[in-house]
Amino acid sequence: MATHAMYKASHEGVEFSAVDLNDVRHVYVAAVPRRGGTLREQALDALRSIEAVIRDEGDRGAITHQSVFLADVGLVDECRQVVRDFYNRELPATSFILQPPCGGGLVAIEALGVGRGGGEVEIKRMGEKLVVARYGGTTWIHCAQVVPLTPGANCDAGGSCKLFSLCSQVVPRTPGASVYDGATCAFGQVRSLLGRVGLRLEQV
Repeated sequence: MATHAMYKASHEGVEFSAVDLNDVRHVYVAAVPRRGGTLREQALDALRSIEAVIRDEGDRGAITHQSVFLADVGLVDECRQVVRDFYNRELPATSFILQPPCGGGLVAIEALGVGRGGGEVEIKRMGEKLVVARYGGTTWIHCAQVVPLTPGANCDAGGSCKLFSLCSQVVPRTPGASVYDGATCAFGQVRSLLGRVGLRLEQV
């Protein structure tokens, strides 16, 4: 049985773990801002901390997925623009989650990256909702921002969400939509995202 070297490290504002699988290093990073009073300042501080870890442990531009935790829904649009400007064409699949960070800040970020190793890595970015990474004979599909929509939103029989164009916006949970309808809509969105790269939900 193959063995996989894994290690963890932490210092002020950032924690990470890394493991080498199939000749490719996988790096998971969690960062909170160490400085800054505004959302932009805090978000950039956390993003730079993550970038530094990925650069040292993996490769620049190798982040495939990230989750951004925010203290308030009113911060989503501004934070989304900060993230887009920071990554530019190397934008990972990104979800914005309405969950106040434990440390009391405005934002906290968790990210997954791949890179350093003997294996060849191919990353195809298809926007902030879908990133495809291929290496070691395996295709990894990173879907993000799949959330139930507004009350009454549902999916048709084919699994395509009728309000799919709204999925780029984070919406809070509302009492008007049932858990079943919300889950059905979310799975419909995943089906649509997978279809863009020739995969089926049954392959997940």
